Amino acid sequence: MIGYTGVILHRVKTAVSIPDDVFEAAERLATERNVSRSELYAAALR
Repeated sequence: MIGYTGVILHRVKTAVSIPDDVFEAAERLATERNVSRSELYAAALR
């Protein structure tokens, strides 16, 4: 029998407080890199 193993990735939604200037810089960087804020923050934390 041919089968596959599924992978379930869990995502957690959270809120953090950051200074306005850091938020604005992250917005610019995400736009420049063509990624979402979530992708940018996840990459930074990794």
